[in-house]
Amino acid sequence: MEAMTNLLPSEFLRDRSKVQRLVELFDPVVRAVDGIAGERVSMRVDLELSSGRSKVGLFSHKKLSASVGIATAAFALAILEGSTQPGVWFPEESQGLAIEAREVLLKRASQGTFNFVMNRSPWTIETNPKELGLGIYV
Repeated sequence: MEAMTNLLPSEFLRDRSKVQRLVELFDPVVRAVDGIAGERVSMRVDLELSSGRSKVGLFSHKKLSASVGIATAAFALAILEGSTQPGVWFPEESQGLAIEAREVLLKRASQGTFNFVMNRSPWTIETNPKELGLGIYV
């Protein structure tokens, strides 16, 4: 559906009734595919730093619906605790999640994941590193 939004004019997406018809059209297809393939979800974020180094984050969960609920609850709890304000914020915005509260939010939002790593070098995700000792990996 995300790829589809790039093909649709934004005026179409602003019309609630048209979007509802689109959802009704594709919902049976999505449910059929989920029934065959499962409802797993994985997200990988690759970040290239200005220093030339690369970092990776990876999130994988068995059930998309469960992971969305858990993440939503984690954000709601952050709002109730005063760590963030309601709404959608860029990390650098003052209303966004305080830096000191991010680790707690990520820990809560990642409950039930079978693969969750943050701020790792790409080679540690793409291979099974072996430690030789003294922090040396191959």
